[in-house]
Amino acid sequence: MVVPNYDDEVIEDYDEVVPSEDSARKPKVASATGGPVQRPTREIKPSDKLKPGSAGNQRPATSMNPSPKPKSGAAARPAGIDPALGDLSPEEMAAATAGKGKITHSQAKLIWIICIGVCVLGVGAVAVHYFFFREPASGPVANNGPVNRPGLVPPKNTTEKTPHEKRADTFVIFVGQAMQKMNRSRAWDFFMVGKLKFQNSLDAAMDAKKKEAPQEEQERLWAETIKAWYEAKYRAAVVRTVYWDPSIEDLLTVNISDRKEVLGLRDQDLENEKFQIYQAAISKLDQQTAGIQKFQTDVIKYDLVAGKVYGSEKWPPTWENEKKKWNAAGDSPPNIPQEDLDFCKGPNYGDGEKPEYEKMQG
Repeated sequence: MVVPNYDDEVIEDYDEVVPSEDSARKPKVASATGGPVQRPTREIKPSDKLKPGSAGNQRPATSMNPSPKPKSGAAARPAGIDPALGDLSPEEMAAATAGKGKITHSQAKLIWIICIGVCVLGVGAVAVHYFFFREPASGPVANNGPVNRPGLVPPKNTTEKTPHEKRADTFVIFVGQAMQKMNRSRAWDFFMVGKLKFQNSLDAAMDAKKKEAPQEEQERLWAETIKAWYEAKYRAAVVRTVYWDPSIEDLLTVNISDRKEVLGLRDQDLENEKFQIYQAAISKLDQQTAGIQKFQTDVIKYDLVAGKVYGSEKWPPTWENEKKKWNAAGDSPPNIPQEDLDFCKGPNYGDGEKPEYEKMQG
């Protein structure tokens, strides 16, 4: 009968059979199932997990271990058993096949070593490829696919501007440059002095109201503010007159920030240098006169003291002269004192000169 040889730690429980003293035979080991087994060559503890097979406690049938089919007159040998085992009894066959399909401790350790080695070598290979063998970046990849597919960026509009559009762009650029140069002109200084006087008077009247100054003091400050308001409007009218020219009498200025309005101008208007300068003056005034234009609707109309002063018979003499000058500047032709025109048409301030409105600001 063939003696099964168990691998590694998968062994059966065994009891040592001690022979008689006069026996010359070597000690043998008796299997728990009764069959003889080969004694282990190294010290191994009996397994407390694997139980020997028996007729009453056989391994469950699986796809890897189908139930044995009995032969006629004798139990059939389970499938997958080495034929060299010979014809064993069911108990002996169960003992011989008890360790099949199990992984020993040393095999599991070897598998883990191999897995760790593969992971380390894989990461190392990726790093070597990235730092030594990758191609340098060469910019975005050209998209040569059809441009009419959804999701793709359409080609840039390369439509050439018309000559009129080019003239409009040149007109806007010239107007912007003229507005910058106007900061050093005496006409602009003339207007800004009037605007600063109005702003300072308005601040003083609002501060007196906040501090609940006496009624007479508040009325006086509002009268001074209305006077400065008419003067600021007059100075703005002088600037319009200085930069206006009879050659542009029939032309209307536009909102320089509205391209549609600019394109509405004719080619000869866009190329008219005097109209360009006048457009610059009007655009600059529009930026600075918003508060002046809304003073009557936003302040006099809603402030009780200011409204009372503006509609009274006591205070109008305070601003009577400024109001007359403003009305005369709006006549056709404008009636403006010659000294004011001469000052505004004078040369621009030099590099070392400081305009009057800058001096007022300190």
